[in-house]
Amino acid sequence: MRYGICRGKRSRNRSTDLLIEKEVSPWETSPLHKIGWNASDTGEMFFDNCKVPKENEMGAILQNAASKGQMPAMSPGYAKLFTIMTPTTALLTLPRAGMGLMSVGIAQAAFEASVKYAKERVTFGKPIGRHQLIQNMLYEMNLLIETARLLGYKAIDAINKGDPDARRLSSMAKVYSGESAVKVTYHAIQIHGANGLSQELPLERYFRDARMQTVPDGTSEMMKLISTYTILGKGFSAYA
Repeated sequence: MRYGICRGKRSRNRSTDLLIEKEVSPWETSPLHKIGWNASDTGEMFFDNCKVPKENEMGAILQNAASKGQMPAMSPGYAKLFTIMTPTTALLTLPRAGMGLMSVGIAQAAFEASVKYAKERVTFGKPIGRHQLIQNMLYEMNLLIETARLLGYKAIDAINKGDPDARRLSSMAKVYSGESAVKVTYHAIQIHGANGLSQELPLERYFRDARMQTVPDGTSEMMKLISTYTILGKGFSAYA
């Protein structure tokens, strides 16, 4: 890993984000083992006594790139967000909406596996899909997935249009979809019974990966505070 992004204090009342180049500003990292996302490496980053040139401030980097016509390719709407909110806030709208839709994908895979199993698994002389409790779980799973998908699409649409509400919608999409994926994968394991706990089937991986969705790029709790701040407006920040 050659680059890192770190938030620090620029002044008493203002924070800033820095792009830290390892070759210029040495820092350390170590592997972080986690319950899910095991196909993607994660590490802890340590910036002890790390000095960073002032031109590596994210705002300065973006202003310099804009003055030279070197801004990365992005939709006009997404580019507009950088003019109406801080660079970091604008940048995070897209990955948060993306995390929401990523959660939908995990939940969808668990749901499809559960539908297939409900049709094939026979107990008491009939497929378990004919039992009312199984049908109720499948209904709840499908409802959570469809609602999360629509919220994710709405967040992406707001980003593409440069709508300031993209911050609220992307935060909500991340929370709702992540927590929905946890519920859906939980039901999927229940439907599969003991087989759902086995590592021979992907259900346990779906569950672990879904649990990961509620933390990176902002915990669910923090996303709720951000969403409510955008609803109430200036002077109502619960995390300042």
